[in-house]
Amino acid sequence: MRVRVFVLTLTLVAGACSSAGSPGEEAASGSPDGTATMDEDAPFRLSDGALLGAMLTTDAVQDVVAQPDLVFTTDDTEVAAIVSLGEEVEEGSTVSFTWSSLSGIDEREALFTHDVQVGPGGEVVSVGVAEAGLAPGRYEVAVELGEASVLLPFRVEVAAGGSATASSAEAVEDWEVPSPGESSWYEPTPTAPPPPPGPCEIAGLTTSFDPMRTAEASATWIGECSTMALEAAVSGPPTVIASLATIPAGTPAWIHGAIDLCELPGGSDLPGAVVRWTATGSEGASASATYTVPDLGETLMAEIASVPDPGHVEPGQRIALRGMAMVMPTALGVRELTLSVNGEQLERVGNVSETSSPEPCDDGRYGAVTYTHYDVPQDAPALIEICAHATGFDGTEAEHCVSFSTGQTWTGTVHATSRGSACEGVEDGTVTLTVAGTDVTGGFDASGSYTCDPGIETPTSGSVRLSGVLDEEGFSLSVDATDGFLASSVVCLVEEAFEIPVTGDTASASFHTTAPSGDVYDCTFQLERTGASA
Repeated sequence: MRVRVFVLTLTLVAGACSSAGSPGEEAASGSPDGTATMDEDAPFRLSDGALLGAMLTTDAVQDVVAQPDLVFTTDDTEVAAIVSLGEEVEEGSTVSFTWSSLSGIDEREALFTHDVQVGPGGEVVSVGVAEAGLAPGRYEVAVELGEASVLLPFRVEVAAGGSATASSAEAVEDWEVPSPGESSWYEPTPTAPPPPPGPCEIAGLTTSFDPMRTAEASATWIGECSTMALEAAVSGPPTVIASLATIPAGTPAWIHGAIDLCELPGGSDLPGAVVRWTATGSEGASASATYTVPDLGETLMAEIASVPDPGHVEPGQRIALRGMAMVMPTALGVRELTLSVNGEQLERVGNVSETSSPEPCDDGRYGAVTYTHYDVPQDAPALIEICAHATGFDGTEAEHCVSFSTGQTWTGTVHATSRGSACEGVEDGTVTLTVAGTDVTGGFDASGSYTCDPGIETPTSGSVRLSGVLDEEGFSLSVDATDGFLASSVVCLVEEAFEIPVTGDTASASFHTTAPSGDVYDCTFQLERTGASA
């Protein structure tokens, strides 16, 4: 014979009883998840059993049925219900287990009742026994706690190898309906006190850096630390950045500190400077770490702005200019900024602090600025290119240029498409061409995308530099250079030279190219004269 159990786990919290458990045909040996563990000396131990969960509330919900039914066999000799109680259960409360057999639609025959006096926590057990084996049929156990109740149905089937039906077997088998077995409350096993905390010990010290020259560090610890401090130093004495003079129980074991490098005694924001961090706790606990200030010199940039904006200008017109150079801290800094017109120096200045070498914690070395102007001469070239060129103390260079024209200026658009077996693309751009005599310079900036099966889209953008001549027939141009990533608008201009006929103050042309792969590329240019006439 076997002993099998079903388990109802009830936990009373905040004025309600709740259950834990999951239904199943068989459950692992031992107490189910969600119940308190019985003391090793308890006379009843769980063995091969089934698990059932249900819920009780104090809202006097009656006759809640826990589903599904558990199935036992005539080989089983015991059925047990085990209830886990919450700490909120009052001392002297009663948990009642009423066992009944069922017949027909709603007929019950009471078998026995267990009333068990309980208190906070622990587990309460009600056992039904049948020494000759459980009789086939349907049963239920009604469990009550206060005004709430839950019905726990189960059924017993003939074990494999037994009689074919329960009715035909009753005459030859001595199966029994459940009769009262043990019922008890097992008080909760006392919770072992937590182990005492160990001595104060630094578990970790990490450092980091903000590009605007802020040094940071965080420390964690284990054990019982009554104090904790973070100190930082560069070339001067250590400075306390963050501290906890008294650490209350339950305080998260973490401390963080941050400081501007130049606020430290002997501080330095020059690349390569070393920040030394130390975390010190009570009982002599300590840890140290270093951080080397990074070099962000590659962020150097130059910029030039003008009034009027780049475009067509007339001889005698003044162009107001502002040149700037900047680099992100921390870096050695900007050495100088030069403005030039068509390669000829217009102005040169140093950084804001006018230093000839990098100085620690000198904010002025991170930038340079100049304001000046350029008067367009009467004999100005057709194209005027004004550039701002920045040089860093580390040798890094950056440049930005704007262009003006005094001769003919043609502006317009370019539209390009590509079609292939697997991909399609489209790009659009703006065109600017400047004419000096018969010489033409300029180009276009374009952007777009191409899409390939199965619908993957790739963006494109870039610029194309053009040069050539303008005669009575129109433009004869060729590609000098490309920058960025363009597809459709570049591939369609594969010829060494392409022609754009001119009619009055407008010019337009379309180009068609079929690649060896069979992909087709088309470009259309639309231009009009916006500067001086021919």
